[in-house]
Formats: sequence, structure tokens, C-alpha cells
Amino acid sequence: MNRTTTGLTLCALSAAFNADGVIALGESDAPPAFVGILSAVLGLGTLAGVLLALRGRRGGVPLAIGTRLASAAVLDVPTYFIGAPAWVYVTVGAGMVLGLSGAGALWSARGARAAA
Repeated sequence: MNRTTTGLTLCALSAAFNADGVIALGESDAPPAFVGILSAVLGLGTLAGVLLALRGRRGGVPLAIGTRLASAAVLDVPTYFIGAPAWVYVTVGAGMVLGLSGAGALWSARGARAAA
């Protein structure tokens, strides 16, 4: 398995963790609706990027990297500064680690392809 495939797999797994924003909307102390909607949009954007990259489209990798970085910066990090249930911290942490690892693998694979 090369770095691109590994990165795409990690990004796709991370996108699945974006479902926590949508699931949290059903909680009694739910976050604002735009947080759940933005979480779903970023997750679907990542999956679209992964599918485009697997089909050989050039825009897929930057889309996957961009949505994972945006998700980490806009949704994941701020979660640790608000009161949230423990399961949210676990899913956000796992999604952030997977997403940033996947984005890093994809970024390093882009540099390797450009040099070749």
C-alpha cells in the first residue's frame, strides 16, 4: 500500500467520524445546528475528494486534504474548549488523528510524485 492509498483510506475513515456532529444534534445539550451541518458537509466533501482521487482526478487529493484541515481547525480543536460528553471527545480525537495523518500522507505523496 503506497502513501496515497494510505492517506486516502485514513481521510475516508476520518470523514466517517464527522457523523458525530450530526448524531450530537439529537442530544439534549446539542451543539448549534450549523455545527452538525458543517460537520456533515466537510465529511461528504472529504469522501468526494477520496472518490475523485481514486478515479485519477487531479482535484481529489487537494479536496481531501483541505476538508480534513478545515475540519480539524474549525470543528475539532474548538470542541476541547466547550463542555461536551466524553464520547464526543473520543470521536473528535480519533477523527482528528486519522484526518491529519491522512492529510500528511497525501501531502508527502504529492511531493514524491512531483519529484519523480
